[in-house]
Amino acid sequence: MAVGSKQKRGKRRRTEPAAPAARAGAASFALLFAAFAGAALIVLAPALRGPFVSDDLHYVPNNPYVTGFSLALVDDVFDPRGEAVTITENYTPVHLLFHAAAWRAFGANVVGHHVLNALLHALAAALLVPLLRRSGLPAVTALVGGAFFLLHPANVEAAAWISQVKSTASLSFALLALLALERRPALATACFAAALLAKPTSAFALPVALLFTWTRLRADVARRCFAWLGVWGALFAIYAVVEMLAFTRAVSGVAPIHPD
Repeated sequence: MAVGSKQKRGKRRRTEPAAPAARAGAASFALLFAAFAGAALIVLAPALRGPFVSDDLHYVPNNPYVTGFSLALVDDVFDPRGEAVTITENYTPVHLLFHAAAWRAFGANVVGHHVLNALLHALAAALLVPLLRRSGLPAVTALVGGAFFLLHPANVEAAAWISQVKSTASLSFALLALLALERRPALATACFAAALLAKPTSAFALPVALLFTWTRLRADVARRCFAWLGVWGALFAIYAVVEMLAFTRAVSGVAPIHPD
């Protein structure tokens, strides 16, 4: 009894420092995100009042599954054979849910939609910093890498175009999946699924996760992660089939621009 009590106390002493460290890490990330969010809003300020243009129109203001969204429509949004897929020409229900939530919050006020996308872009840039740190880069180098991604002109289109919330949201979910894989694989798998359902290009996370697991993790942890990555692979395979069928159905009646 006494020996067991000592062992338990020793175990508690060994794990106690983890809580303050986790809180400090969360506080540091919150400050990083706040700084990146402020920078993103400053840089994107000229675009915050930009109107709905091009794809925005059929994704957001002219989409009844966004402007008239209700819980009764959830099944339709997630149905790969439903009308929502025909409207958006892709199976991306999480993308539509982001727009529906934004429309409920901001309506036709474009500023709110732009701010949401800017904040998601800042979140993705902030998540990139701990991922670079975990890859072995020094803290300053990782911070510069995140800031470079945040401010690079190549990302302006995705961050300033309202309908591209699918890009910023899917990237954020994918980076969360990569960061959570080692310690919270179930959460990571859920994030990977959400990323796919926001935009198919988030499939990039699967080979990155495989490479990271192979080169960076201990053998025992790697075996567990590889098992979960098998689930990722199955999810991607299922999604690829559903997306291909949904896309084919959505564009089947669209006339080609040129005969050839």
